[in-house]
Amino acid sequence: MYHVYYHSPIGILEIKSDGRSVIGLNFVEKAGENQPCPVLELALGQIDEYFHGHRRDFDLPLDLDGTDFQKKVWAELRKIPYGETRSYGELADSIGNKNASRAVGMANNRNPIGIIVPCHRVIGKNGSMIGYAGGLEKKEWLVRHEAIFETTPVLLNEKIKKQPVIKKEKWKTLIDFTEGGKKEGIDAGKLLEMMKKIKA
Repeated sequence: MYHVYYHSPIGILEIKSDGRSVIGLNFVEKAGENQPCPVLELALGQIDEYFHGHRRDFDLPLDLDGTDFQKKVWAELRKIPYGETRSYGELADSIGNKNASRAVGMANNRNPIGIIVPCHRVIGKNGSMIGYAGGLEKKEWLVRHEAIFETTPVLLNEKIKKQPVIKKEKWKTLIDFTEGGKKEGIDAGKLLEMMKKIKA
């Protein structure tokens, strides 16, 4: 078994592999010692690109261990486009069982490869952030992160550095911008409006 750790803006990620495929990705409290393999080196690069806004889709070999039903749900998760969300009911309907919202939610919660298999894109039917194993704040951050990069798909480092709301810390990209906005109490809609001004 191989595993590596990635320090993301919202916590430490542990990525696991059997040497052939990625078999797990989840948040952990602290990093251990890296035991890399070629698949994990590739995964680290793509995860880093994702958090910096350079990547929307992952191109990695995956091996998800679960029941046939769970695998069906997880396969459907990968069809949800970057920057979009679906409700549990919509996901249930997409697999041909509109009455299976509860079972879909349980399968979603047992997804072994977070972010790459984007269970964070499934929300409550009223738009609420519910049911994320990594924590609801992380889910909200990921959804907002994708929504902003979907609107502005390029990094604007130099322009962003000039904005007073941005803190000059490690993540000098739109990640800082979203976090700065959150700390200032700016909602997602206002963030997108500010992004349009920066892009202009």
